[in-house]
Amino acid sequence: MRKVFLVGLLLAAPVLAQLPRTAPDGSVPFWNGDLRRYVQRATFARTVTVDATGAGDYSTLSAALAYVAAQSRADYSDWWSVRLMPGRYTSGAITIPAWTTVECATDSLTGAQAALGTSPCLIDATATTGAAIALDGDASSLIGVDVRSSVVNTGALTVVAKTGEGTSYLGNVTVVVLGSGSNPVTAVAVAVEGSTLFAADVGLSMPTAATTNVSIAVSAGGNLTLHRGRILGNSEETQPVCVQHAGAGDLLLVDVTLGNGCVVDLDNDGPGALVVSGTQYDTSSGEITPAWVGTETIAGPARVGIGSALPAACTPPSLMTLTGVVATRCPTPPCSCHCTAADTWRCGPLG
Repeated sequence: MRKVFLVGLLLAAPVLAQLPRTAPDGSVPFWNGDLRRYVQRATFARTVTVDATGAGDYSTLSAALAYVAAQSRADYSDWWSVRLMPGRYTSGAITIPAWTTVECATDSLTGAQAALGTSPCLIDATATTGAAIALDGDASSLIGVDVRSSVVNTGALTVVAKTGEGTSYLGNVTVVVLGSGSNPVTAVAVAVEGSTLFAADVGLSMPTAATTNVSIAVSAGGNLTLHRGRILGNSEETQPVCVQHAGAGDLLLVDVTLGNGCVVDLDNDGPGALVVSGTQYDTSSGEITPAWVGTETIAGPARVGIGSALPAACTPPSLMTLTGVVATRCPTPPCSCHCTAADTWRCGPLG
């Protein structure tokens, strides 16, 4: 009697439909700010690989993100990882959806890169207007890549924009804007509008002679915390503003260097606070609030503080940089905490 064995064909999508595996200590990310620590210690089962040589699941970043956007992503249990293999990826306007991280597939995620601008993964953004890279919704993140915009923008252009609701993370990223010099329309390297962005180890450079560019723009109640970074304007020093803040949200710069190239380094036009700690800048306008390690409470209308303990009470959209260990909130300081509701903090690692 002949035996027939049937071998099933796996018509697989590029990933296994499983929950993210936990880290060795059994933890999973309880919110988007845990991304860096989770990436270092755990494995994403919902993963797609992008390789420009054709050896991955996709050869273009836009195709991979289109696939992920069509999948379930309700919370951290549906978290997706899009891993870029070293190479150059040319892309028009793209959106990183909620609960998705795009990261360079290297081992350089433990701390800052040896030098900003040295990532083996380059995104060559070709959008000429709108948002070239949009971080949309909660827990959309970009890690360990260099982003270059070399096109002449035909309208107002933001290279990296935090959009939608929720909080996103930007880490070990360099953004260079090269193509806006012959166009009077404003180009912005990073913008946050009506939402929250935590960023660490970020370099921004706009070397062209355009006189309307802004390196960082925060508006409409947006909140931004940048921990460690370097911001450069153009060599002619005609860029009007390096960091521009407007609206009721708060902007916190910790250990950031603002180099030459801007007429005004820091510009605070809104009722919210622009707070600096360990930040080097030359010129400013509006109210700039200095803060120092050891400020244990959130002071007055600034609603921003730096210290080793979290105040029990908070009012949105307060921000706090923690320098000490606080149980499950900040096991590995420094951390950045955002007051999302009355007396409710959400914290994530900065270092």
